[in-house]
Amino acid sequence: MGVTGQTPTEIASSTTLGNSETSSARPTSGMGTTQDSTTTTTSQPPDLPFGECLPAADNCPEGFKCLPVWTGSSFSLTRCAPVIPDAAKIDQPCEFIDSTRFYFENDTCERGTVCILPNEQGVGRCVAFCDLELKCADPFSSCIDIGNDFTWCSHCDPLAQDCVIPQSCVPSPGSPGFYCNTTNGLGTGTPCKIYLDCITGSFCAEAGQVSQCNKDEKCCAAYCDLSAPVCPDPGDTCIPWFTPGTVPPPYNKVGRCGAV
Repeated sequence: MGVTGQTPTEIASSTTLGNSETSSARPTSGMGTTQDSTTTTTSQPPDLPFGECLPAADNCPEGFKCLPVWTGSSFSLTRCAPVIPDAAKIDQPCEFIDSTRFYFENDTCERGTVCILPNEQGVGRCVAFCDLELKCADPFSSCIDIGNDFTWCSHCDPLAQDCVIPQSCVPSPGSPGFYCNTTNGLGTGTPCKIYLDCITGSFCAEAGQVSQCNKDEKCCAAYCDLSAPVCPDPGDTCIPWFTPGTVPPPYNKVGRCGAV
């Protein structure tokens, strides 16, 4: 599925999971657009020119990694980019480099990973690519698909809200966990329609689940910590996010504020 007509960062904030597409693009800088004219680009290996590697297959020579390349209208090319010394690992901060000819030519992440979702200072986060079956090694990560074989695995902690600003940690429609994406910023107690509507630290609750909202419509409600169960509205209670006995280990303290 190709993605065209957007900048790289708009695409990074407008992602497709399976057959369900979100469209909350909010452009930010840093996807190779802030490099000065002195930046140089390292050539790809001669035996694997542009377009002849696959990120999910990780089929570049030793010392290189396969990355998607933004051509100005789509991620329709790939290249074997050199892995820098002391490269950042999964979940660590990263930056884009070597981006004079094309955007997104290289980054500071280790092999098998890619730098995504940069903030206004151009700092993003290293994430792993999905495998060839569009699955993630981490069962609590979601496979984000933006087309042209460009997929990555994303996860986050809704209590820590550890995504790169302005991204928020939101429920994943494709896994039992949570992932980073841009939201529409609606406050708690505000009617909502989709899981990307609500402000950081909150989610779109089903109709009738929140005390201060109309029982006939979905409404933004806050996450809460089950080990310190406090909710903004005194009429709400901190309720376990997951059904007892099915809680994934990373999320055993995650709760939602709602009416009992």
